[in-house]
Amino acid sequence: MTIMPAFTIEIVGPDSRVFLCSANQTLLDGALQSGVAVPYGCGVGKCATCKVRVVDGQFWRLETPVNKRVKRHDIVFACCTWPLTDLVLAYSDLLRWK
Repeated sequence: MTIMPAFTIEIVGPDSRVFLCSANQTLLDGALQSGVAVPYGCGVGKCATCKVRVVDGQFWRLETPVNKRVKRHDIVFACCTWPLTDLVLAYSDLLRWK
């Protein structure tokens, strides 16, 4: 059995939170498993509700038709993104990216 590394994911902003997410979990799955409430809708990269800005760290994301239209590399969908390192995320910055 292979044990996947767990990374520390920090959400910065008015309601800062920290949770662990393994390399084989999406950011959304890691947050929900840890009891951290984050916005999400479809869970498969079609609605953009779980859009988040990566402030620091490395990640891998699945390219979906919807997130291909997002021109900024630091904006990802939590349901289609896996951590490669510890990450710092920001939701509050997205108000201007609707």
